Amino acid sequence: MTAPLRPPSRPAAILLTLLASLLWGSSFVVNKLGLDGGLDPVMFTLLRMILAAAITTALVARTPRRALRWFLDWRILVLGLSNAGGFLFQYLGQGQTSSSHAALLANAGLPLVVFLGWWLLRENLDPLRLVSVVLTLVGALLIALWRAPGGGEASLRGDVLVGLSSATWAIFIVLNRRLMQERPGELLPMTAAMYLWTVLTTLPVAASRGFPLPERPAGWLAVAYTGVFCSVIPYLSWSHGLKTITAAASSVLLTLEIVFAVLLSMAILGESLGWGAVAGGVLILLGAALVSRAPCPAKAPAGRSTFSALTGRRAS
Repeated sequence: MTAPLRPPSRPAAILLTLLASLLWGSSFVVNKLGLDGGLDPVMFTLLRMILAAAITTALVARTPRRALRWFLDWRILVLGLSNAGGFLFQYLGQGQTSSSHAALLANAGLPLVVFLGWWLLRENLDPLRLVSVVLTLVGALLIALWRAPGGGEASLRGDVLVGLSSATWAIFIVLNRRLMQERPGELLPMTAAMYLWTVLTTLPVAASRGFPLPERPAGWLAVAYTGVFCSVIPYLSWSHGLKTITAAASSVLLTLEIVFAVLLSMAILGESLGWGAVAGGVLILLGAALVSRAPCPAKAPAGRSTFSALTGRRAS
């Protein structure tokens, strides 16, 4: 049995989170290319998650009992449900909006992450974090409501769907942070179990659409790239970083994927941003900078169970 990875140092945790940010940023362009090439958004989600589940399950094949134990844990079920919901909302929304808008709005869930981190994880809610919440909300509104001619096929409906994905992933981020605090050595089996639940959650939705497979090689390439380089590698990097840095700080660092996604969208897809979207992106990034400078949060009291944290009740 391989020894569990120790929590990384703070600089290493930041670098791991930035790596995840870069890889996830590239996913917006690949997603858009796949969806515009005829990939069904639900089937895209399912195939990507099947590949990620297969890889992570293979990594824990020598210790199947650990993965099975986590698979039967209700918290991993919640992670799988929120992960599936986040991807389905994002893919359905990105098919109706531009890659740049999707990248900007997918990172607008910081206010909910900060609130849930304060409520469930007992992280400090200091003035810097409150200011960052306001900046992020204003930035998201500017992006969603500003329509620039020639800025790509951005639409309010698509932006709203991507915004819902951001809110769904806020739940995912905070619960994942809690699990990483409790069992930092169980990252791989938890990840495998989470991806399996994501697949099982997405299966009925894909079945209702007739399981439409990609018809072009480019579609399969998009599935392969996102399954490996935008699912397994960044998720493991990000989760390992969460063993050290807070959920709010992690969420803020991940907003830097906006920079990578927008630059790639402009270079590869020829998209452009209106001044409102640019201003909104700047506000979101400014919110990221403020939270990264905020003091470290107080830790949850020792002995407090995850169930009591999630329900707001103290363990007896």
